[in-house]
This record gives sequence, structure tokens and C-alpha cells, in this order.
Amino acid sequence: MPKSKFLRSALWQPTTILPYGSPEAKANRLGQFPLVFAVGLHYITLGLFTWIWLNLMHGSMPKLRRDDPSGLRAILFHFIPFFNLYWLFFSQIRLCDRINEQRVMREMPKKRLKGMAIAVNVAVLSSVAWPEVRVFVFAIIMPIYLCLVQRAVNDLAIITYMGNLADVPSDEGNKEE
Repeated sequence: MPKSKFLRSALWQPTTILPYGSPEAKANRLGQFPLVFAVGLHYITLGLFTWIWLNLMHGSMPKLRRDDPSGLRAILFHFIPFFNLYWLFFSQIRLCDRINEQRVMREMPKKRLKGMAIAVNVAVLSSVAWPEVRVFVFAIIMPIYLCLVQRAVNDLAIITYMGNLADVPSDEGNKEE
């Protein structure tokens, strides 16, 4: 009995795991994004942008572990009942780990993002039980976390871009006079 195309799609197929420190492991597609726009989009979309944007960052980084999620997996796993309570924490903590791994491979200092990720997720879960907390979580805690993560990614994107420029051969020695 043939499997459906959806089950054979790239979403469910295992991808190759890259060795730590290899040039392929350093190759990420993280890009810069202005913090002002990120916070503005957070407020305009009532937090939906933050949730999608942070989970899509998983898809912009190479897979170094068996359970590193893609961007689509990171979003879709939030819709599985009860598993999403675990996934809420796992996806953000793994995102912080993956950002720090990329930073360490480029000899940049680690950012302390895990504690804030845990605090944000605890606050989000507590806002379900205590509605008074929702405004505080939405208006203050989530934008701060978004800014911390995006700033770490922006720094990483600059270093990655500058490293890619260093790999391009220059034409100064080949010019004809």
C-alpha cells in the first residue's frame, strides 16, 4: 500500500545531521531584522508575529542534533494537545541553545537567553489561569524576550555576513594595468 505524499514530504523525513564546527554547521540563514519593527509587529499582531517569527528561526539554522526542529515542525507541534505544553518550553530553550551554538562557532560570547525563555513561557502559561497577568505578559515580557533574541540573531547575522565576505576572493591582484 503506497504512502501518501504528505507522509513522504520533507516535513517528516529525517535530515542529515552535520558535524559540530564544520563549515556546513556554521552556514545559517539568519538575517537581521530591526528591533523597532519586530516590537511594532508584535503589538500590531497581538503577539502572533513573535510566536511565528521565533519558531521560524529554527528553519534558518543547520541541524546539529537529531531532535533539532525545522521551522514548520516548531510551529505545527504547538497544535498537538498536551504535547504543546512541553513543546512551548522545548522549542524556545532549543532556539536559545542553537543561537548560542552558532555564536560559539564564530567565537562570539554566549547570550543568556534560556532563563528569559523559561520565564516567558511560565508567564504565558500562568496567564491562562490568571487573566490579570495577560497584559503584563503581552505588553512587557514578550517584547523584551523578542528583543533579546533578535539582538543576538542580528549580531550573529552581521558576523556571518562579514565572514562570508572574507571568503570571497578579491580582484585587486588580478587587475590589468
